[in-house]
Amino acid sequence: MSWEKCVRYMTLNTAADIIDLNEILSKIVNNILGNPSDQKFRELKFSYKTIQSRIISRKGGFELLQLFGFIASVKDGEKVLILEISTREQEDLVFQNLNQSLEILRSLFHKAEKLMIILKSIYLI
Repeated sequence: MSWEKCVRYMTLNTAADIIDLNEILSKIVNNILGNPSDQKFRELKFSYKTIQSRIISRKGGFELLQLFGFIASVKDGEKVLILEISTREQEDLVFQNLNQSLEILRSLFHKAEKLMIILKSIYLI
């Protein structure tokens, strides 16, 4: 799926869900960028409640992780998403992709925030 299609798909979520999705994905990406040699930040288990409820259950959440470079796999009999980095060159490319991904998320997040403000003023939420 392309970034364009993924972002369009994500807009089917509520603005609050987009904001939450941005928060959790930003945290994941920042953890990876801040701890590049730590594999635990590059492995997400499908069984984790947070991963299920805040990412995979949201429209475009799983697809975003794939665009970040995560690959669905099975490890020790459990479904996981893994961001593999095997060479220094690959690490540079992955980190560049993650930084670009954060920029796209921030843009979508700001649009969702504006929508929430408009809805609150209209419906006095």
